[in-house]
Amino acid sequence: MKKLLLTTIFTIISCFSFSQNWKEVQNTNGLLIESTNTEFHDETNDIHQENLIIKLTNTSLLPRSFTYSIEVTYGDNSMNYYEDGFIELTLGVGESVTVEPILVRFLPNRDGKVFSQSKLTNFNIIIQ
Repeated sequence: MKKLLLTTIFTIISCFSFSQNWKEVQNTNGLLIESTNTEFHDETNDIHQENLIIKLTNTSLLPRSFTYSIEVTYGDNSMNYYEDGFIELTLGVGESVTVEPILVRFLPNRDGKVFSQSKLTNFNIIIQ
């Protein structure tokens, strides 16, 4: 059930149109990790934020299974992005997935106010 839910989340997120300004974070052992920043605007609820999108691509000549985790840091507070720790994933040859957006910071709303001053200061991707 958890794998189905994650696959659904990955598929939904992959359908969104994100900026194509991908920056290589790491390329090791047939796994390319890239990131880009994008803005999210919910005009109905007046929520505006900048998000980090991470894309994982299998660049090897074989399907690849691995587990990964993302650690995020806001100021002095570090935490695992996923409540359950590591996520299992299998990618076919040349297959890519985008990970659910990670909040970088809140942007000003219609009144020029910012919901929170917290800002993503660091992220680590741990591959097993």
